[in-house]
Amino acid sequence: MHAPQKSGMSVGMKKTKTRPPIDSLDSFDPTRWGLCLAAILDLGLRLYRFWERYRQLFASRTRDTSHQAYLYLRAVLTMERERNFKNIDRRLNNGGDGQALQHFMSTSAWNQHAVFRQIQADLSAIPAFGHASLLILDESADATHRPTPA
Repeated sequence: MHAPQKSGMSVGMKKTKTRPPIDSLDSFDPTRWGLCLAAILDLGLRLYRFWERYRQLFASRTRDTSHQAYLYLRAVLTMERERNFKNIDRRLNNGGDGQALQHFMSTSAWNQHAVFRQIQADLSAIPAFGHASLLILDESADATHRPTPA
């Protein structure tokens, strides 16, 4: 007696996971950034570990808002466009109107100066950023394009 056959599959065929071809202009294509696929396999875990180093900075004695920090960080790194609070909440937090995330960024009790001090300490510990070096963070590509002055 033969085992029941799954619909759409012939006997002896294995179901394989195939990835669609990656567009060379795709932001998530590692080769676009000069990386091989192996170099990005653990990026999710590395992002989580990075967040874990900072998470205590987003907690007070009465409230822990570090999950909002993780959500915002993921959005900045993974969303290609329309990175506003509502879209972030909708895409990465199973829906929502973005109000909790907006509250976290604008009026929550976490100390932004402590976060920046930790970032400065982490960067200072990297030998490449030692004496006579400069780090430029350019966000001009994120600026809203307006064809005519407002």
